[in-house]
Amino acid sequence: MQQLIEKMVTDFERGKLSRRQLASALAGLVAAGANAAPAAADFKAVSVNHVTLRVPDVQRSTKFYQEVFGMPMRKSSPTVNILTLNANCFFGVEAAKEKGPAVDHFALGIQNFASSAEFVGEFDRIQRSA
Repeated sequence: MQQLIEKMVTDFERGKLSRRQLASALAGLVAAGANAAPAAADFKAVSVNHVTLRVPDVQRSTKFYQEVFGMPMRKSSPTVNILTLNANCFFGVEAAKEKGPAVDHFALGIQNFASSAEFVGEFDRIQRSA
């Protein structure tokens, strides 16, 4: 799935996919991919936590996503708007430093993922006992 997402992002960055096509494709992957991952995986992605785009015109892009996809505003500032997809997922629209739009990043929700402090503590404990 990672290769597919990387190809879609590359196609978007090269102008082969529109923002609408990219958003639709990512939503389709989320819907189809939740059950496609191996059941025994220790590090299993179970959701998309958020996607953030960089755009030349934050207000215009925000209006597009609100009108077309019905995303309500969660937080707003002059350079960043956060739109709500659901209680566990949001969509960021940030001002681009360059002229063209780009996917800045996306984050996956990982099943049973411990906080970084818990993870570091457990890693240290394992290292000491080895």
